[in-house]
Amino acid sequence: MSRKVFVALVAALLLAPAIPMGLAAAILTIKLDSRYYNAGGSITITGSSTAADNTPVTLVSTLPGMETIGTTKVTGGTYGKSFQIPSTAAVGLYTVTASVMIAGVTSTATTDFIVTSISISGVTTQFIQLAQSAKTIAQETLSSLKAAGKTVPSLAQTNLDDGIKALDKATSVQTTDPKMAIQQARLALVHFRNAIAIATRADKAQEKQEENRAILLTQQADRLQTLITKIEDSIAQVNQQTYASDISAIETQLSPAKTLITDAKVLIKAGSLDDAAAKLKTAGQDVQQALALYKGLVGKIRSAMLGDFKFHLKERLSAAEEDLKKMQPNLSLGAFNSAMASLGNAKGMVGKADDHEKAGRGDDEVNDLDEASQAVNVGLGGVGNAYGKGLMQVNLLRAQINVLQVMANQVIRKGGSATDIKAKIAQLQSLLDEAVGNLQGGNPDLANSLVDQARQNRQDLFHGLRGGG
Repeated sequence: MSRKVFVALVAALLLAPAIPMGLAAAILTIKLDSRYYNAGGSITITGSSTAADNTPVTLVSTLPGMETIGTTKVTGGTYGKSFQIPSTAAVGLYTVTASVMIAGVTSTATTDFIVTSISISGVTTQFIQLAQSAKTIAQETLSSLKAAGKTVPSLAQTNLDDGIKALDKATSVQTTDPKMAIQQARLALVHFRNAIAIATRADKAQEKQEENRAILLTQQADRLQTLITKIEDSIAQVNQQTYASDISAIETQLSPAKTLITDAKVLIKAGSLDDAAAKLKTAGQDVQQALALYKGLVGKIRSAMLGDFKFHLKERLSAAEEDLKKMQPNLSLGAFNSAMASLGNAKGMVGKADDHEKAGRGDDEVNDLDEASQAVNVGLGGVGNAYGKGLMQVNLLRAQINVLQVMANQVIRKGGSATDIKAKIAQLQSLLDEAVGNLQGGNPDLANSLVDQARQNRQDLFHGLRGGG
Protein backbone atom coordinates (compact mmCIF):
# COMPACT_ATOMS: atom_id res chain seq x y z
CA MET A 1 0.00 0.00 0.00
CA SER A 2 1.41 3.43 -1.02
CA ARG A 3 2.03 6.09 1.64
CA LYS A 4 -0.54 8.48 0.06
CA VAL A 5 -3.25 5.82 0.14
CA PHE A 6 -2.27 4.91 3.69
CA VAL A 7 -2.49 8.57 4.88
CA ALA A 8 -5.84 8.96 3.11
CA LEU A 9 -7.18 5.93 4.98
CA VAL A 10 -5.99 7.42 8.28
CA ALA A 11 -7.75 10.71 7.58
CA ALA A 12 -10.96 8.99 6.48
CA LEU A 13 -11.12 6.84 9.58
CA LEU A 14 -10.40 9.82 11.88
CA LEU A 15 -13.11 11.97 10.36
CA ALA A 16 -15.79 9.34 9.73
CA PRO A 17 -18.16 8.38 12.57
CA ALA A 18 -17.70 4.94 14.01
CA ILE A 19 -20.13 2.30 12.61
CA PRO A 20 -21.95 0.62 15.48
CA MET A 21 -21.48 -3.12 15.94
CA GLY A 22 -25.19 -3.60 16.60
CA LEU A 23 -28.34 -1.54 16.92
CA ALA A 24 -30.55 -2.16 19.91
CA ALA A 25 -34.22 -2.98 19.34
CA ALA A 26 -36.91 -2.87 21.96
CA ILE A 27 -36.46 -6.52 23.07
CA LEU A 28 -33.75 -7.88 20.77
CA THR A 29 -30.04 -7.27 20.05
CA ILE A 30 -27.60 -8.84 17.62
CA LYS A 31 -23.81 -8.82 17.12
CA LEU A 32 -21.16 -10.77 15.19
CA ASP A 33 -17.82 -12.02 16.32
CA SER A 34 -16.14 -9.75 13.76
CA ARG A 35 -16.97 -7.35 10.97
CA TYR A 36 -14.54 -8.65 8.38
CA TYR A 37 -14.56 -12.17 6.92
CA ASN A 38 -13.06 -14.06 4.02
CA ALA A 39 -15.11 -16.20 1.64
CA GLY A 40 -15.47 -19.69 3.17
CA GLY A 41 -15.02 -18.34 6.70
CA SER A 42 -17.31 -18.90 9.69
CA ILE A 43 -19.57 -16.25 11.26
CA THR A 44 -20.80 -16.54 14.84
CA ILE A 45 -23.99 -14.66 15.72
CA THR A 46 -24.91 -13.84 19.32
CA GLY A 47 -27.53 -11.61 20.91
CA SER A 48 -29.94 -11.04 23.76
CA SER A 49 -33.72 -10.96 24.09
CA THR A 50 -36.37 -10.43 26.70
CA ALA A 51 -38.40 -13.30 25.19
CA ALA A 52 -39.05 -16.44 27.23
CA ASP A 53 -36.78 -19.45 26.97
CA ASN A 54 -37.26 -21.63 23.84
CA THR A 55 -38.77 -18.72 21.89
CA PRO A 56 -37.61 -19.17 18.26
CA VAL A 57 -35.23 -16.59 16.77
CA THR A 58 -35.19 -16.48 12.96
CA LEU A 59 -31.94 -15.44 11.22
CA VAL A 60 -31.68 -14.21 7.62
CA SER A 61 -29.03 -12.39 5.58
CA THR A 62 -28.48 -10.57 2.29
CA LEU A 63 -25.57 -12.88 1.41
CA PRO A 64 -26.45 -14.79 -1.77
CA GLY A 65 -26.99 -18.47 -0.99
CA MET A 66 -27.43 -17.70 2.72
CA GLU A 67 -30.65 -15.69 2.60
CA THR A 68 -32.12 -18.03 5.23
CA ILE A 69 -29.54 -18.86 7.86
CA GLY A 70 -31.91 -20.83 10.08
CA THR A 71 -33.44 -20.59 13.54
CA THR A 72 -32.22 -20.91 17.08
CA LYS A 73 -33.86 -20.50 20.50
CA VAL A 74 -33.64 -18.10 23.39
CA THR A 75 -31.95 -19.59 26.42
CA GLY A 76 -31.57 -17.54 29.60
CA GLY A 77 -32.15 -14.29 27.70
CA THR A 78 -29.52 -14.98 25.02
CA TYR A 79 -29.21 -16.82 21.75
CA GLY A 80 -26.45 -17.77 19.31
CA LYS A 81 -25.74 -19.55 15.99
CA SER A 82 -22.85 -19.97 13.55
CA PHE A 83 -22.91 -20.37 9.79
CA GLN A 84 -20.44 -20.80 6.97
CA ILE A 85 -19.86 -18.15 4.29
CA PRO A 86 -19.92 -19.79 0.85
CA SER A 87 -16.48 -20.04 -0.72
CA THR A 88 -17.89 -18.34 -3.81
CA ALA A 89 -19.15 -15.28 -1.88
CA ALA A 90 -18.30 -12.01 -3.60
CA VAL A 91 -16.48 -9.17 -1.85
CA GLY A 92 -19.06 -6.70 -0.42
CA LEU A 93 -21.14 -5.42 2.47
CA TYR A 94 -23.94 -7.66 3.74
CA THR A 95 -26.47 -7.65 6.59
CA VAL A 96 -27.74 -10.20 9.10
CA THR A 97 -31.19 -9.77 10.68
CA ALA A 98 -32.62 -11.57 13.70
CA SER A 99 -36.37 -11.57 14.38
CA VAL A 100 -38.52 -12.87 17.21
CA MET A 101 -42.28 -12.81 17.74
CA ILE A 102 -43.84 -12.17 21.13
CA ALA A 103 -47.57 -11.83 21.62
CA GLY A 104 -48.07 -11.42 17.89
CA VAL A 105 -45.55 -8.58 17.64
CA THR A 106 -42.37 -9.16 15.64
CA SER A 107 -39.17 -7.43 16.78
CA THR A 108 -36.00 -7.31 14.68
CA ALA A 109 -32.34 -6.41 15.07
CA THR A 110 -29.85 -5.99 12.21
CA THR A 111 -26.10 -5.66 11.86
CA ASP A 112 -23.70 -5.86 8.92
CA PHE A 113 -20.42 -7.46 7.92
CA ILE A 114 -17.89 -7.26 5.11
CA VAL A 115 -16.61 -10.07 2.95
CA THR A 116 -13.09 -9.12 1.85
CA SER A 117 -10.44 -10.69 -0.31
CA ILE A 118 -7.81 -9.50 2.12
CA SER A 119 -6.89 -11.98 4.82
CA ILE A 120 -8.14 -11.20 8.32
CA SER A 121 -4.54 -11.00 9.48
CA GLY A 122 -3.95 -8.44 6.71
CA VAL A 123 -6.97 -6.41 7.81
CA THR A 124 -5.71 -6.56 11.38
CA THR A 125 -2.28 -5.33 10.32
CA GLN A 126 -3.77 -2.43 8.35
CA PHE A 127 -6.01 -1.36 11.23
CA ILE A 128 -3.07 -1.43 13.64
CA GLN A 129 -0.98 0.60 11.18
CA LEU A 130 -3.79 3.11 10.81
CA ALA A 131 -4.08 3.37 14.58
CA GLN A 132 -0.33 3.85 14.93
CA SER A 133 -0.39 6.69 12.37
CA ALA A 134 -3.34 8.28 14.18
CA LYS A 135 -1.40 7.98 17.44
CA THR A 136 1.52 9.87 15.88
CA ILE A 137 -0.77 12.64 14.62
CA ALA A 138 -2.47 12.96 18.02
CA GLN A 139 0.86 13.07 19.86
CA GLU A 140 2.24 15.72 17.50
CA THR A 141 -0.93 17.82 17.88
CA LEU A 142 -0.69 17.82 21.68
CA SER A 143 3.08 18.36 21.62
CA SER A 144 2.69 21.41 19.37
CA LEU A 145 0.33 22.94 21.93
CA LYS A 146 2.84 22.35 24.72
CA ALA A 147 5.73 23.73 22.64
CA ALA A 148 3.74 26.90 22.01
CA GLY A 149 3.24 27.35 25.74
CA LYS A 150 -0.46 26.57 25.48
CA THR A 151 -2.57 24.44 27.80
CA VAL A 152 -3.37 20.89 26.71
CA PRO A 153 -6.96 20.00 27.76
CA SER A 154 -7.02 17.12 30.22
CA LEU A 155 -9.74 15.38 28.17
CA ALA A 156 -7.49 15.41 25.10
CA GLN A 157 -4.65 13.85 27.12
CA THR A 158 -7.03 11.24 28.56
CA ASN A 159 -8.20 10.23 25.08
CA LEU A 160 -4.60 9.99 23.90
CA ASP A 161 -3.69 7.77 26.87
CA ASP A 162 -6.76 5.56 26.39
CA GLY A 163 -5.99 5.27 22.68
CA ILE A 164 -2.44 4.14 23.43
CA LYS A 165 -3.76 1.48 25.82
CA ALA A 166 -6.21 0.18 23.23
CA LEU A 167 -3.48 0.13 20.54
CA ASP A 168 -1.12 -1.77 22.88
CA LYS A 169 -3.90 -4.31 23.49
CA ALA A 170 -4.51 -4.68 19.73
CA THR A 171 -0.80 -5.26 19.13
CA SER A 172 -0.56 -7.85 21.90
CA VAL A 173 -3.39 -10.04 20.47
CA GLN A 174 -2.71 -9.38 16.77
CA THR A 175 -1.65 -12.98 16.02
CA THR A 176 -3.63 -14.87 18.66
CA ASP A 177 -6.97 -13.07 18.33
CA PRO A 178 -7.15 -10.99 15.11
CA LYS A 179 -10.83 -10.14 15.65
CA MET A 180 -10.11 -8.66 19.10
CA ALA A 181 -7.10 -6.84 17.64
CA ILE A 182 -9.35 -5.16 15.03
CA GLN A 183 -11.85 -4.10 17.72
CA GLN A 184 -9.13 -2.61 19.89
CA ALA A 185 -7.47 -0.88 16.92
CA ARG A 186 -10.82 0.68 15.95
CA LEU A 187 -11.32 1.80 19.58
CA ALA A 188 -7.84 3.33 19.55
CA LEU A 189 -8.72 5.24 16.35
CA VAL A 190 -11.81 6.71 18.04
CA HIS A 191 -9.76 7.88 21.04
CA PHE A 192 -7.03 9.39 18.84
CA ARG A 193 -9.65 11.18 16.72
CA ASN A 194 -11.22 12.63 19.87
CA ALA A 195 -7.83 13.75 21.22
CA ILE A 196 -7.04 15.59 17.98
CA ALA A 197 -10.47 17.25 17.79
CA ILE A 198 -10.42 18.42 21.43
CA ALA A 199 -6.86 19.74 21.17
CA THR A 200 -7.62 21.56 17.90
CA ARG A 201 -10.67 23.28 19.38
CA ALA A 202 -8.68 24.27 22.47
CA ASP A 203 -5.87 25.64 20.28
CA LYS A 204 -8.30 27.87 18.39
CA ALA A 205 -9.84 29.11 21.64
CA GLN A 206 -6.41 29.90 23.10
CA GLU A 207 -5.39 31.66 19.88
CA LYS A 208 -8.44 33.90 20.25
CA GLN A 209 -7.51 34.62 23.87
CA GLU A 210 -3.96 35.50 22.84
CA GLU A 211 -5.28 37.75 20.06
CA ASN A 212 -7.42 39.64 22.58
CA ARG A 213 -4.51 39.84 25.01
CA ALA A 214 -2.27 41.25 22.27
CA ILE A 215 -4.84 43.97 21.59
CA LEU A 216 -5.00 44.89 25.30
CA LEU A 217 -1.21 44.99 25.61
CA THR A 218 -0.96 47.22 22.52
CA GLN A 219 -3.54 49.58 24.01
CA GLN A 220 -1.56 49.64 27.28
CA ALA A 221 1.63 50.50 25.38
CA ASP A 222 -0.17 53.29 23.50
CA ARG A 223 -1.57 54.77 26.72
CA LEU A 224 1.88 54.82 28.32
CA GLN A 225 3.37 56.44 25.20
CA THR A 226 0.64 59.11 25.21
CA LEU A 227 1.30 59.88 28.88
CA ILE A 228 5.04 60.14 28.21
CA THR A 229 4.38 62.57 25.34
CA LYS A 230 2.18 64.76 27.55
CA ILE A 231 4.83 64.88 30.28
CA GLU A 232 7.57 65.73 27.76
CA ASP A 233 5.44 68.47 26.15
CA SER A 234 4.77 69.97 29.57
CA ILE A 235 8.37 70.05 30.79
CA ALA A 236 9.41 71.59 27.45
CA GLN A 237 7.47 74.71 28.53
CA VAL A 238 9.44 75.00 31.77
CA ASN A 239 12.60 77.07 32.22
CA GLN A 240 15.31 74.53 31.44
CA GLN A 241 17.88 76.34 33.60
CA THR A 242 15.84 77.08 36.70
CA TYR A 243 14.46 73.53 36.95
CA ALA A 244 17.30 71.65 35.26
CA SER A 245 17.69 69.04 38.02
CA ASP A 246 13.94 68.34 38.15
CA ILE A 247 13.71 67.97 34.37
CA SER A 248 16.78 65.71 34.30
CA ALA A 249 15.27 63.42 36.95
CA ILE A 250 12.03 63.11 34.96
CA GLU A 251 13.87 62.39 31.70
CA THR A 252 15.98 59.76 33.47
CA GLN A 253 12.77 57.86 34.30
CA LEU A 254 11.16 58.36 30.89
CA SER A 255 14.11 57.30 28.74
CA PRO A 256 14.17 53.57 29.73
CA ALA A 257 10.36 53.52 29.71
CA LYS A 258 10.29 54.59 26.05
CA THR A 259 12.79 51.87 25.14
CA LEU A 260 10.78 49.25 27.02
CA ILE A 261 7.58 50.26 25.25
CA THR A 262 9.26 50.00 21.84
CA ASP A 263 10.63 46.55 22.72
CA ALA A 264 7.23 45.45 24.03
CA LYS A 265 5.52 46.34 20.75
CA VAL A 266 8.05 44.25 18.84
CA LEU A 267 7.44 41.32 21.19
CA ILE A 268 3.67 41.66 20.80
CA LYS A 269 3.99 41.34 17.04
CA ALA A 270 6.23 38.30 17.53
CA GLY A 271 3.65 36.70 19.82
CA SER A 272 5.86 36.80 22.93
CA LEU A 273 3.08 38.23 25.05
CA ASP A 274 4.44 37.27 28.48
CA ASP A 275 7.75 39.02 27.75
CA ALA A 276 5.89 42.03 26.36
CA ALA A 277 3.70 42.23 29.46
CA ALA A 278 6.76 42.13 31.72
CA LYS A 279 8.41 45.01 29.83
CA LEU A 280 5.22 47.08 29.91
CA LYS A 281 4.91 46.49 33.64
CA THR A 282 8.42 47.86 34.21
CA ALA A 283 7.75 50.75 31.79
CA GLY A 284 4.57 51.57 33.70
CA GLN A 285 6.49 51.74 36.96
CA ASP A 286 9.05 54.08 35.38
CA VAL A 287 6.29 56.32 34.00
CA GLN A 288 4.55 56.45 37.38
CA GLN A 289 7.80 57.53 39.04
CA ALA A 290 8.30 60.17 36.33
CA LEU A 291 4.74 61.34 36.87
CA ALA A 292 5.36 61.70 40.60
CA LEU A 293 8.47 63.79 39.87
CA TYR A 294 6.49 65.87 37.37
CA LYS A 295 3.80 66.57 39.95
CA GLY A 296 6.54 67.70 42.32
CA LEU A 297 7.87 70.04 39.64
CA VAL A 298 4.38 71.46 39.07
CA GLY A 299 4.15 72.07 42.80
CA LYS A 300 7.40 74.01 42.74
CA ILE A 301 6.25 76.14 39.81
CA ARG A 302 2.90 76.78 41.46
CA SER A 303 4.61 77.76 44.68
CA ALA A 304 6.89 80.16 42.78
CA MET A 305 3.93 81.77 41.03
CA LEU A 306 2.06 82.15 44.31
CA GLY A 307 5.19 83.71 45.77
CA ASP A 308 5.25 86.23 42.92
CA PHE A 309 1.58 87.04 43.36
CA LYS A 310 1.95 87.42 47.13
CA PHE A 311 4.99 89.66 46.75
CA HIS A 312 3.19 91.99 44.34
CA LEU A 313 0.02 91.96 46.46
CA LYS A 314 2.06 93.14 49.43
CA GLU A 315 3.54 95.88 47.24
CA ARG A 316 0.03 96.86 46.16
CA LEU A 317 -1.12 97.00 49.79
CA SER A 318 1.80 99.20 50.73
CA ALA A 319 1.20 101.50 47.74
CA ALA A 320 -2.54 101.66 48.53
CA GLU A 321 -1.82 102.77 52.10
CA GLU A 322 0.62 105.43 50.92
CA ASP A 323 -1.76 106.70 48.23
CA LEU A 324 -4.64 106.75 50.71
CA LYS A 325 -2.66 108.73 53.24
CA LYS A 326 -1.69 111.23 50.55
CA MET A 327 -5.36 111.65 49.70
CA GLN A 328 -6.49 111.97 53.33
CA PRO A 329 -6.99 115.80 53.19
CA ASN A 330 -9.42 115.30 50.30
CA LEU A 331 -11.41 112.49 51.98
CA SER A 332 -13.96 112.37 54.78
CA LEU A 333 -12.75 110.93 58.06
CA GLY A 334 -15.25 108.05 57.87
CA ALA A 335 -14.27 107.08 54.32
CA PHE A 336 -10.58 107.25 55.19
CA ASN A 337 -10.95 105.09 58.33
CA SER A 338 -13.15 102.53 56.51
CA ALA A 339 -10.64 102.23 53.67
CA MET A 340 -7.74 101.81 56.11
CA ALA A 341 -9.67 99.12 58.00
CA SER A 342 -10.20 97.15 54.76
CA LEU A 343 -6.51 97.41 53.99
CA GLY A 344 -5.81 96.14 57.50
CA ASN A 345 -8.05 93.14 56.83
CA ALA A 346 -6.17 92.50 53.60
CA LYS A 347 -2.87 92.50 55.53
CA GLY A 348 -4.36 89.99 57.95
CA MET A 349 -5.34 87.64 55.09
CA VAL A 350 -1.84 87.89 53.62
CA GLY A 351 -0.48 86.88 57.03
CA LYS A 352 -2.80 83.84 57.05
CA ALA A 353 -1.58 82.99 53.55
CA ASP A 354 2.00 82.97 54.88
CA ASP A 355 0.98 80.57 57.64
CA HIS A 356 -0.80 78.26 55.19
CA GLU A 357 2.23 78.28 52.93
CA LYS A 358 4.42 77.09 55.79
CA ALA A 359 1.87 74.37 56.63
CA GLY A 360 1.87 73.15 53.01
CA ARG A 361 -1.79 74.07 52.53
CA GLY A 362 -1.53 75.56 49.05
CA ASP A 363 -5.27 75.71 48.30
CA ASP A 364 -5.95 77.62 51.51
CA GLU A 365 -3.09 79.95 50.66
CA VAL A 366 -4.70 80.75 47.30
CA ASN A 367 -8.05 81.46 48.97
CA ASP A 368 -6.41 83.79 51.50
CA LEU A 369 -4.66 85.79 48.80
CA ASP A 370 -7.88 86.06 46.80
CA GLU A 371 -9.74 87.42 49.85
CA ALA A 372 -6.90 89.87 50.54
CA SER A 373 -7.07 91.18 46.97
CA GLN A 374 -10.85 91.64 47.27
CA ALA A 375 -10.42 93.46 50.62
CA VAL A 376 -8.14 96.00 48.92
CA ASN A 377 -10.74 96.59 46.21
CA VAL A 378 -13.54 96.94 48.78
CA GLY A 379 -11.55 99.43 50.87
CA LEU A 380 -10.63 101.70 48.01
CA GLY A 381 -14.01 101.35 46.31
CA GLY A 382 -15.78 102.69 49.37
CA VAL A 383 -13.92 106.00 49.46
CA GLY A 384 -16.55 107.75 47.35
CA ASN A 385 -15.75 111.21 45.84
CA ALA A 386 -13.78 111.99 42.68
CA TYR A 387 -10.48 111.66 44.53
CA GLY A 388 -11.51 108.25 45.86
CA LYS A 389 -12.61 107.06 42.42
CA GLY A 390 -9.33 108.20 40.91
CA LEU A 391 -7.43 106.44 43.64
CA MET A 392 -9.46 103.27 42.99
CA GLN A 393 -8.56 103.32 39.29
CA VAL A 394 -4.89 103.80 40.14
CA ASN A 395 -4.89 100.86 42.52
CA LEU A 396 -6.76 98.60 40.11
CA LEU A 397 -4.11 99.35 37.52
CA ARG A 398 -1.43 98.58 40.09
CA ALA A 399 -3.07 95.15 40.54
CA GLN A 400 -3.12 94.61 36.78
CA ILE A 401 0.54 95.62 36.60
CA ASN A 402 1.21 92.89 39.18
CA VAL A 403 -0.28 90.40 36.70
CA LEU A 404 2.08 91.70 34.02
CA GLN A 405 5.02 91.21 36.37
CA VAL A 406 3.96 87.59 36.98
CA MET A 407 3.70 87.03 33.20
CA ALA A 408 7.15 88.56 32.75
CA ASN A 409 8.57 86.15 35.34
CA GLN A 410 6.99 83.24 33.43
CA VAL A 411 8.79 84.39 30.29
CA ILE A 412 12.05 84.38 32.24
CA ARG A 413 11.35 80.86 33.62
CA LYS A 414 10.91 79.61 30.07
CA GLY A 415 14.35 80.96 29.22
CA GLY A 416 13.18 84.14 27.44
CA SER A 417 14.23 87.77 27.89
CA ALA A 418 11.92 90.14 29.78
CA THR A 419 14.12 93.26 29.72
CA ASP A 420 11.81 95.18 27.38
CA ILE A 421 8.74 94.05 29.31
CA LYS A 422 10.21 95.18 32.62
CA ALA A 423 11.00 98.59 31.12
CA LYS A 424 7.42 99.05 29.93
CA ILE A 425 6.09 98.00 33.35
CA ALA A 426 8.34 100.63 34.96
CA GLN A 427 6.87 103.25 32.59
CA LEU A 428 3.34 102.22 33.66
CA GLN A 429 4.25 102.57 37.33
CA SER A 430 5.74 105.99 36.63
CA LEU A 431 2.47 107.14 35.00
CA LEU A 432 0.49 105.92 38.02
CA ASP A 433 2.81 107.70 40.45
CA GLU A 434 2.35 110.88 38.40
CA ALA A 435 -1.44 110.39 38.49
CA VAL A 436 -1.39 110.08 42.28
CA GLY A 437 0.70 113.25 42.49
CA ASN A 438 -1.91 115.13 40.50
CA LEU A 439 -4.71 113.76 42.67
CA GLN A 440 -2.83 114.92 45.73
CA GLY A 441 -2.26 118.32 44.11
CA GLY A 442 -5.99 118.76 43.44
CA ASN A 443 -5.88 118.11 39.68
CA PRO A 444 -8.17 115.01 39.20
CA ASP A 445 -8.74 115.70 35.47
CA LEU A 446 -5.04 115.39 34.61
CA ALA A 447 -4.80 112.44 36.95
CA ASN A 448 -7.63 110.66 35.10
CA SER A 449 -5.96 111.42 31.75
CA LEU A 450 -2.73 109.77 32.98
CA VAL A 451 -4.71 106.80 34.28
CA ASP A 452 -6.38 106.38 30.86
CA GLN A 453 -2.99 106.47 29.16
CA ALA A 454 -1.59 103.91 31.62
CA ARG A 455 -4.66 101.70 31.08
CA GLN A 456 -4.19 101.68 27.28
CA ASN A 457 -0.46 100.96 27.59
CA ARG A 458 -1.23 98.12 30.00
CA GLN A 459 -3.72 96.56 27.59
CA ASP A 460 -1.25 96.72 24.70
CA LEU A 461 1.47 95.08 26.79
CA PHE A 462 -0.90 92.42 28.13
CA HIS A 463 -2.12 91.39 24.68
CA GLY A 464 1.44 91.39 23.41
CA LEU A 465 2.48 88.99 26.16
CA ARG A 466 -0.48 86.68 25.52
CA GLY A 467 0.10 86.66 21.80
CA GLY A 468 3.79 85.85 22.31
CA GLY A 469 2.88 82.82 24.36
